[in-house]
Parts: sequence; structure tokens; C-alpha cells
Amino acid sequence: IDEKAVPVLEALDAELAKVSSKGFPLDAWTRFALAQRTARALPAGIAKQLLGLFDAAREGEGYVDVPEIYRPTMASSIIANNLQVAFLAFASGITAGVMTVWVLVSNGLSIGAVLGLYVSKGIGSLILAFIAPHGVLELFAICLAGAAGLLIGAAIFVPGDRTRRRALVENGRRAASLVAGATFLLLFAGLIEGFISPIPWWPLELKLTVSAVTALALYAYLRQGAVRARPAPSVPDSD
Repeated sequence: IDEKAVPVLEALDAELAKVSSKGFPLDAWTRFALAQRTARALPAGIAKQLLGLFDAAREGEGYVDVPEIYRPTMASSIIANNLQVAFLAFASGITAGVMTVWVLVSNGLSIGAVLGLYVSKGIGSLILAFIAPHGVLELFAICLAGAAGLLIGAAIFVPGDRTRRRALVENGRRAASLVAGATFLLLFAGLIEGFISPIPWWPLELKLTVSAVTALALYAYLRQGAVRARPAPSVPDSD
């Protein structure tokens, strides 16, 4: 980890320790791993500003403000990090899905820890305003990648009446489609998270509207795919 990120890591660990002391059990190693992952995901310039997140939370002021000059860098870093998580969740399926589950749970803990911090300060709406615009696409995409990993795990652990080789080939094709879809969604989610989510002067209602639009667009896309995949009705032969 970059030396400039060390104070961020220490601050993250301290805040996660506070969450743990309030009834959410996190051991020291888990706290460190979550803090390390977050610190690595951020450019040095933005990592410094993350220290202000905790001060702002303590004072009830709001989420860290990312200057406009850093937002393109933030967007590219977010996309790269999210793709890394998605492909890790997918590739971990080779462990019969055990590591895939760990990746999903650890990322859920990361989000929950930050949400817990803000809610405990009575300012949950501020972190919601940051997460809402990109959250639908990003979380759905990570779940898709996790599903792809579990498909690989299922082929190894419960192939059914197929050979494991055949199960891996068949499930692998389905998993590849899921990962491709997850990659597509994460590109858009990263752009939204880098350019829209950090805007401090947008009200919560507007950011929730962005979230609703992404949810409707995602539903329409999935609905269209379901209709196309539906088999055509059979036409009875005429005499």
C-alpha cells in the first residue's frame, strides 16, 4: 500500500472497530482486510480526502466531497476496482464456490460498515445520497458475477448426472454470459459513481431519481431478454 494511504487505512480500521464495539462483531484481521481493500481502491489524492469522511461523519456534515478535477481518475479507479471484484468472484468459483461466497460477504461487510457508521451518527441519508445513483447497477452486477462463480462451483460440487467436465463446459458458457453482462453494467456504474454520485449540491430526491431510472432501464433490458428467450408458441398443423 502507498505510504500516503496508511493514515487512511488506520482511520478505516479505527472506525470499523467502533462499529464492531456496538454489536457488529468484526475481528482485527477482518477490519484490517476491509480497510486495506478500501485504501487500495483509491488514488492517493482521493485517499487523503477520505480522512475527512470520518471527521465529517463525526460532525454530522456529510460524505467526502471529491473535487471535480479528481472525478475522471476516481471513475477509472472505481471501474477497475469493481471489475477486479467481479472477476475475483467469478474466478473463485473454482473453489467450489466457497471463495465466491467470501468475496460477496466481505464486500457486503464493507458497505455495511460504512452505512453503519453514518446511520449511527444519524446521517444515513447522506451516505444514501452517494450510493443511490450507482448502487442499483453496481450491486446487481456484483451479484451477477457471484452467480457466475457459483455456477462454476455447482459444476464442480454438484454436477448431477453429468460428468464434471461436461458440467463445467455447460455452466461455463452460462457463467461467461453473466460475467459479460456484469462487466457492461459496471462500466456504467463506475461512470455514474465517479461523475454523478459525488456531486454535493444534488438533493437526495434527484439522486434517488437517477437510481430509479437505472432500475427501470435494467428491468426493461432484462424483460426484453426474457421475452426474446421465451420459446415461440407452437402452431397446430392445419388439415
